[in-house]
Amino acid sequence: MMTLFSYNEFISYYEEYKRFPIGIYTPKRKLNANQLQAYYKKYSDKIIKAEKKREEYFENIEKQDSLSYNVKEKVIKRDKNKCRLWEILNAEEREKAIQNGYNVPLAKKVTLAHVIRRSSKKELINTVCNIYQISLLFHERLDNYKNPLTGENISKEQVLLWWKRIINNKRIFKFLLKNS
Repeated sequence: MMTLFSYNEFISYYEEYKRFPIGIYTPKRKLNANQLQAYYKKYSDKIIKAEKKREEYFENIEKQDSLSYNVKEKVIKRDKNKCRLWEILNAEEREKAIQNGYNVPLAKKVTLAHVIRRSSKKELINTVCNIYQISLLFHERLDNYKNPLTGENISKEQVLLWWKRIINNKRIFKFLLKNS
């Protein structure tokens, strides 16, 4: 937060430091009273504009956080704080996952994962049908185009097939693909 100097403080600062505060261009020549008033107006306008931007920024963060919190709560309630991927695996797939690191602490921690990446479609960031709870291990693997069970490299299409299976709803999956 920047402090808005009074006109007298502004002049005192200028006389002491031979420059204007906050990076306003300062001419080398001596300025008369009218010129100083014009520079003070530039200075005060710049401070007021910066303060408005700062307030808008924090208002937007508060809106995003409250929306995100509501979305998180809905996803956690829907998924019951369980890994959606682990829940759909058969016994053979679960065994394969365990053999390839699923028993590590990363596997036990459940996180919120976006089907359509946050960076690729900002409008879907806080859309409940785009967010699912999966283990941190599976989340990291899918984000890095790796098979969640084995950790081997897979294509983007194969990642989408895993998400299709996790979502288990053709209508929602088509909606996400259409809007990605």
